[in-house]
Amino acid sequence: MAAQETEAARQPALSNGEVSSNGAAGGEQAVQTAQAAQDPQQQQQPQQPPPNAWQVIKGVLFRIFIIWAISSLFRRSPATPEQSGPAGAPRVPSRNLFPKDTLMDLYVYITQDEHFSEFNDTEGLFWYQRDLVYGDWVTGDNQDGCYEQYQEMDIPEKVLQNGSLYIHVYFTKSGFHPDPKRKANIAGWPQCTPLEC
Repeated sequence: MAAQETEAARQPALSNGEVSSNGAAGGEQAVQTAQAAQDPQQQQQPQQPPPNAWQVIKGVLFRIFIIWAISSLFRRSPATPEQSGPAGAPRVPSRNLFPKDTLMDLYVYITQDEHFSEFNDTEGLFWYQRDLVYGDWVTGDNQDGCYEQYQEMDIPEKVLQNGSLYIHVYFTKSGFHPDPKRKANIAGWPQCTPLEC
């Protein structure tokens, strides 16, 4: 009778609250579960050998390919440039406007006007540098192709009250004036500097 009581007490505990009709099936499952809980090392899968170098390289290359494929989906294809101009003539690739070693003049005007047209205003002319060599990187004060201009200037009251100053910079071939209205006088221009004209 004591054996029946212990078996009856063990059946509900081992079968997680389920009592089988014959008592044997639920008991086997519970015994297997109890053995697995007691011996977890036997339940683990057998250890796999470490991957060889070829498997590692293959895995890395496969990941690189997947990343490339996904990123190429989001990348836009470059738009094909228009091969002809508005008149149907073929487009010429861009090039420098001036050939190397061309003598150039620099005009720097500082004004309060966004659009500049006062080329003869000597007060607005901040800097005039004559005969700069286009493409020459060894001239200048420090033989680095750079020039500097320092000058004190009076700041207008309008600028002090949150106005704007604009710098207008013009490069022309030496002897030419930046004023587009003076194109007819270009042949006679080199006789005077902007400060003299």
